[in-house]
Amino acid sequence: MLAILVEGTITHLFGESSEETYKPWIRYVTLGFGILVAVAYQLDILAALGLPAVYPLIGWIATGLIIGRGSNYVNDFVSKLRT
Repeated sequence: MLAILVEGTITHLFGESSEETYKPWIRYVTLGFGILVAVAYQLDILAALGLPAVYPLIGWIATGLIIGRGSNYVNDFVSKLRT
């Protein structure tokens, strides 16, 4: 759900063609926003899968990177985990 929020927010802020127009740095903005959201909500998908990190911030950042990749990537990630 948060991946959709991040993707929708970036699209709203930068427009539909944001990938082509802002290509050099849009991915970094998206990943940064994904990390910000994951840290704000203290989300750790790896801990939920039984792989907790020694320092929770590491799990939050890893989750933020996954969220920042977008909803399609998260869907593929979860689908692979289910099989």
